Amino acid sequence: MKKYLLIYIVSAASAIVNAQTKVDLNLVLHDGNILTGTSEFKEFILKSNYGTLNIPLKQVMSISFGLKLDDANKAKVKNYLNDFKSNSESVRQNAYDKILEFGISAIPIVQDFMDANPNLVETEDYNPSKLFTELNTAANGLENMTEFDLVDFDESYKMGGNLNIQKIDLKTEYGNLTIPVSKIKSAEVSVIESNSGDNVYKLQANKHISGNANLGWLKTGIRLKSGQKISISSSGSITLASLSNGVYTPDGIKTENVSSNTEVDAAVEQSSEGVVAPPVVSESYNDAAYPTYGQVVYKIGETGEALKAGKKSTIKVNNSGMLYLSIYETVFNVANKGSYNVKVKVLN
Repeated sequence: MKKYLLIYIVSAASAIVNAQTKVDLNLVLHDGNILTGTSEFKEFILKSNYGTLNIPLKQVMSISFGLKLDDANKAKVKNYLNDFKSNSESVRQNAYDKILEFGISAIPIVQDFMDANPNLVETEDYNPSKLFTELNTAANGLENMTEFDLVDFDESYKMGGNLNIQKIDLKTEYGNLTIPVSKIKSAEVSVIESNSGDNVYKLQANKHISGNANLGWLKTGIRLKSGQKISISSSGSITLASLSNGVYTPDGIKTENVSSNTEVDAAVEQSSEGVVAPPVVSESYNDAAYPTYGQVVYKIGETGEALKAGKKSTIKVNNSGMLYLSIYETVFNVANKGSYNVKVKVLN
């Protein structure tokens, strides 16, 4: 079985207050269905064999939920597995059929049994290897075959353990749903923060790339109507491995082409007092809106056109739908580094 290092980290996040945080989720279920919506969490607490880690929700990128059985059912599966040592075909067949009833959640237990009994003489009819193959086929390409939940966070770290989540209450456009985590294969996580009327997002270069067909666009949860105005301001820098490791700013400018990083982010860091607002652009004006590589872009609706937002923009939208954000680049490379912090405010 593939092993994951479970590390105990003493984190300042353990002092986080119990305020709930709104999170945008994309859930992939074991049956192949995909659900999107929002939920609220206080914090993610990951318990490992070596300690407890409180992970700030802002840092979480994705979760791969483990395959779990409660203690009682786990004991039943282990008892049935021991029946494979029997000389009776009917006993072995019964064990085989009973374990299949537990579904893919039995995979880690079967794997542990096989690891602990490498010299077991298997019969041709009903044996652990054949059972493991059948369960894996039912898992349909599931990557996480362990009982541990795997949390991908802070752009480059993956930790394993047991999360303090038994179910997820998901608010969707079609109603509210409650989904047990045993039904969930994985979850893509995007935090939606509210700060003095601003919605704050983090665009991660190793994920939120417009050319990334797999969740390259961050769903903001903001629904807009034609004629509304929004402001988008961004700061930070990213390194695009897909473009010879060039370092870019939210306007899609390489850092060697500007005098200093201070100059690049100055407009974003200034307060609104005494600052002349940028001109309002219409998204229908494609020449002005066409993005450059590394630039912060947005679209209205899932199939909308990618339009530039850059470092600071005030935009009048011409159609209705959900607001999405991304970093413009036609080629996606997971080796990209860094992130942009993006603030969105609905003005009317």
